[in-house]
Amino acid sequence: VVEAGGHPMVITVPPPRGVGKAADPDLPIEPLSAAVCNCDVWIEFNHQWLLYSTPFERAAEQNKKLRYMCLVDFDADLMIRTIGHVETPKLQVFMRKVTEMTRNAKTMRVTTPAGCDVSFEIDPVHYVACDCGDATSPAIHMLTGQINVVPRFGSINGTIVFDGSVTPPFGHAPAQPIRLTVEKGIVVKTFKTTGCVKVTISGGDLLVEGSTFPVDNEENLTEGYTDITEDKVQNPSFEEDETYGQVSSNITASGVTYATCYTNSVSASNAKWPNVLPVAGWTPGSTLSGGSNYCRMYSMPYSSTMFCVSPSSVGNYAAKTSHMIADDNCGARTLTVLNSWDMGNNAITQSVSLPAGTYRLLLDMKYECANETSNDGKKVTTANNTNTSLTGVAYNGITDYRYPSARSQWEVMVYDFTLDSPTDIVLSLGYGCSASQGAANNTLLYIDNLRLLQKTTTGITNVSNDANANKLYNLAGQQVSNSYKGVVVSKGKKAIVK
Repeated sequence: VVEAGGHPMVITVPPPRGVGKAADPDLPIEPLSAAVCNCDVWIEFNHQWLLYSTPFERAAEQNKKLRYMCLVDFDADLMIRTIGHVETPKLQVFMRKVTEMTRNAKTMRVTTPAGCDVSFEIDPVHYVACDCGDATSPAIHMLTGQINVVPRFGSINGTIVFDGSVTPPFGHAPAQPIRLTVEKGIVVKTFKTTGCVKVTISGGDLLVEGSTFPVDNEENLTEGYTDITEDKVQNPSFEEDETYGQVSSNITASGVTYATCYTNSVSASNAKWPNVLPVAGWTPGSTLSGGSNYCRMYSMPYSSTMFCVSPSSVGNYAAKTSHMIADDNCGARTLTVLNSWDMGNNAITQSVSLPAGTYRLLLDMKYECANETSNDGKKVTTANNTNTSLTGVAYNGITDYRYPSARSQWEVMVYDFTLDSPTDIVLSLGYGCSASQGAANNTLLYIDNLRLLQKTTTGITNVSNDANANKLYNLAGQQVSNSYKGVVVSKGKKAIVK
């Protein structure tokens, strides 16, 4: 670059929690925009891409000389395999011919050996892009080998098969292909085979989530147990809270204005932590030290589209998350915890009195930590911080606190314990950190759907007048009503309710 007369500059920012527009809350919008609006070439090598973020949109509109190249997650090996070993001149001849045929066509049919067979009308309004290795002119350029064509959306019909990498979680390939049946542009049916990815439609949005399902063929985490949650645990799914329950318009955070979003009207108990908020039925146990607008402890609504926004005058950030499984059994809210720019413990607890017996605590949990270097189940570390789980159960001097096995995907956590005599156990939700660091070095937690189960001791579980004999559960171990449609578990056996 220097020999060609250029002046290279490397810009490094902490990985944002989202990509595209969802990355905005974690970006230095103004200085980054200034840089990319005045450069000749912008190459993205980062993991969380900024394509379609606010800095990108500003650069695309204002910088007419810009050559943008999206090469996210590239390394030397990938560059050699996908660029260095490709005969670009021959590829260009082939791709330009296919692009010409596409531009002249009215309809297209796409088939693959994996079973994809989808047809659609081509929308003539949109430009058919051809990325064939020529980035000599100002434009938006992708990795060599891509042709972009936009269908007329109401015309899409057939089967789409994902058999490669699926995002999110980034770079994860499903163990088996994911198949979508599309009719007139709408996904009407999804097929998930074995693996850890689930594709669903929720509120008109296509959701692709990394998921760990608690039941695999024969396993049922509630079989042989009685659900005592309702009698013993207060606010187990955080539905009793009102934090971030107000819908507002035109709220600004980190230089971004959100037309519609959730905002908070519940007061914090300590103004030093304006987003550490009361959670109904739970006792706060924070030992955070210095005060921070960015620390969180509150219940928030689930959403795949609307952010919970803490405006510039309070926390200056935005956050959102979707259900573990796109149905109504998780409820409408989840607990979120973050210790950004403070150090110490941030947790809530609830004491529960139990008689002697064997018990199982289930809860749904996900964590995000962009700069994670290791996870041993109890601690998640980064180069500058050690995050220690405070989520689980404590009893008789024993603590069982854990993280999910992998970041950025929901997991059902299972805590088994036995009490030899009546005992007051403590349910705990949260974590502690060793240093005052930003969000990328902290474990952002989402926790929901606590279930406390007591092991059945009588051995007589199928008597017709037993209060629990007719209870139904879905495959996430959640109790469902008799009107629930789909696969249910009753008395340890699976059935399909239509």
